[in-house]
Amino acid sequence: MDLQSLTDRGVLLSEFNAPDSPYFIFMLSTRAGGLGLNLQTADTVIIFDSDWNPHQDMQAQDRAHRIGQKREVRVLRLLTVNSVEEKIYAAASYKLKMDEKVIQAGKFDQKSTGAERRHLLERIIREELQENDEDEVPDDETINQMIARNEDEFELFQKIDLDRRRQEASEVKRKPRLIEDDEIPPNIIKASEEFDEILEKGSSKTEDETPHRRKRKEVDYSQDLLSDREWLKNIDDTGNEDEMAPPPKKRKKIANPEAVERFTALIDTLVAYKTSSGRELALPFVQLPSKKELPNYYDVIEKPMDLNKVKRKIKAEKYREIAGITADIRLLGSNARKYNADGSDIYNDSIILEAAWNKIVEMAEAPQPSTSAQ
Repeated sequence: MDLQSLTDRGVLLSEFNAPDSPYFIFMLSTRAGGLGLNLQTADTVIIFDSDWNPHQDMQAQDRAHRIGQKREVRVLRLLTVNSVEEKIYAAASYKLKMDEKVIQAGKFDQKSTGAERRHLLERIIREELQENDEDEVPDDETINQMIARNEDEFELFQKIDLDRRRQEASEVKRKPRLIEDDEIPPNIIKASEEFDEILEKGSSKTEDETPHRRKRKEVDYSQDLLSDREWLKNIDDTGNEDEMAPPPKKRKKIANPEAVERFTALIDTLVAYKTSSGRELALPFVQLPSKKELPNYYDVIEKPMDLNKVKRKIKAEKYREIAGITADIRLLGSNARKYNADGSDIYNDSIILEAAWNKIVEMAEAPQPSTSAQ
C-alpha cells in the first residue's frame, strides 16, 4: 500500500469516527493490516467471508474494541449451510479450540503425562460432539432476537420480515430467495457427480485393500537429555496394532411433524401463561443473557438452558417424547435456583414455572371425553 492510500484511509477513518458522522458502515477486508485501523465508534462487526486463519477474523473484531469504545460490540458471522465456507469456519474453530484448550493450557510443557493428555483430548472430543449436536439454523425470529439491542429494534425487525413475506406472497412469478436446483450450472452438477463416484469407489474397498492404521508407540519427551540416536529410535520404534474401531454411527432421526406441532403448542402455552395478577411468568426464562452480559452465570451453570433453546430443539426434532422437554424445563428451573438467591423472584418463579408446565402436560395427556351424537 502506497503513502497516498494510507493517507486516504486515515481520512476515511476520521470521517467514520467523527461525532454525528453520516456514515454508518465501513467495509474492508479482514486481512487489511497496518497501523491506526481503529473503528472504536462501531458497535457491530459483520463477517461475510470467514478466513482460514481464525486470528485474521479475531483481529477484524478487535478493530471495534479499541480504546474509546463505549458501547457493547456484537459480532455477526454470515454462513451458508452445507457450503465450503461452513467447512472453512469449522476448521478455523478447531484451530482456536486446540490452541486454547491444549497449547495455551500448558499441556505441551513436557511435564504432563500421557494419561493426562489422553483425558484432556477425550474431554475436548466430547465437548465438540455436544456443541455440534446443538448446531442449528436459526429462524427469522431468533435472528432478530440476536441482533436487536432493545425491544423497539426487535419489533422493527419483526415488522420488516412481515412486510417482506407479504410482498413475496403478492408476487405472482416471484423467484425463491435461494438458488434452485434447475439454476445450478451444468458443469457444477457434473463435477459433483464425479466427486460422488470417487467417494463411492473409495468406500467400496474391501478390508484387505484398506491399509491398516498403525498406532505409534507413546514417547516420553520429558527426557531432555536424549541423544539424537535415542530420539530417532523412539520415533521409529512402532508396531502394528489393532485397527482403531470406527466411531458409532449416529442414529437417524425419524421425522414426526405431528409431534413437532404438538410440542410447539405446549411450549407456546407455557410462554403465554400469566399469573392471576396478569404477569407473564415465563418472560425471564425465554432468553438467557449472553456470556458478555453475564459471564459469571456461565462459570456457575454447566448446562445453560432457556425456552428459546427448547423451541429450537423441538424444531430440529431433538425430542422424541414430552419427557425430554420436561427434563430440560426442570434443568432450566434448577439452573435458576442454583444461580439466584433463595426467596428471590426468579427463584420462586422457577418453581411456579415447573408446576405450570406439569399442569399443561397433564391436561394435554388427559383422555378427552367422548362425545356421542344426540
